[in-house]
Amino acid sequence: MRNLSLQGYAIALLVAAKVGVTMAVADRYGWHRDELYYLASSRLAQPQDARLTQALIHTSVWCRRATVVSPGRVSPEDRNLRGGGTMYGRVIRTKGDPSKAEEAIKNWTSQILPLIKKQKGFLGASLMANRKAGEGMTVTYWETEQAMKTAREQVRPEAVKILATTGSGIVDDHECEVAVQERFQPPKANVWVRVTTIEGDPTKIDEGISRYKSSVVPFVKRQPGARAAILLVDRKGGVSFSGSIWDTEKDLQNSEAAAGSIRKEIADKIAAKSTRVEVFEVAYTEILTPTPAR
Repeated sequence: MRNLSLQGYAIALLVAAKVGVTMAVADRYGWHRDELYYLASSRLAQPQDARLTQALIHTSVWCRRATVVSPGRVSPEDRNLRGGGTMYGRVIRTKGDPSKAEEAIKNWTSQILPLIKKQKGFLGASLMANRKAGEGMTVTYWETEQAMKTAREQVRPEAVKILATTGSGIVDDHECEVAVQERFQPPKANVWVRVTTIEGDPTKIDEGISRYKSSVVPFVKRQPGARAAILLVDRKGGVSFSGSIWDTEKDLQNSEAAAGSIRKEIADKIAAKSTRVEVFEVAYTEILTPTPAR
């Protein structure tokens, strides 16, 4: 320990603090192990610092009794290791007056979102908008299925009133499991998302999830400008929502031809009754679980 650089001591203290903090709040706010490996392998640190940091990393992970398999991944399996079980998401579609789109977005972020964030088990929210069509989609993330259901009872009555002030209303509502959440870059607003909604045989949901992981995620990850690949499934309704997120609208458009081929293949395999593809801009997003960029 005598030969450690000053920076090495700083890293050691950081990781040691991480151990204590993570043990207290790991069920809700988990640092990714890869962040610490980045520190350990950084050219700014001395070799001996790296060895110490890596040793402390493993101590931190052992104390948590959980690991994260890749940067940005928040899968149901990961949450089970952390004692959190499957993550849930409510997917809502809205329709309103296109001329009042900006006002509707402002009302959602300033009035509806604070109500949502007050609810127990809240893990995040995203608002997506097609301003020209006056269409919107929100996804809220929850620790448990019960938290998701209880939040609806607490928020929905007031939210409906707020939406109505701009001529907007809810046209679709699904309670889902978050089957896949691969984030290659941190969540942020003013990026683009392609949402594919597939209605199919409820008994083939698991096959669809498997194919999404093996085909869609690797494809999206390889494309320029890709930020995330997310899949939510409504098992009771046999409906799945696939969202691929992109830096720019151009990045999204460039990926469409190849994405369309994969989409058709999966739809055929799971006997899809209908497939709907929509493009939105992300007007707001906040995900509480940290997802570092690669």
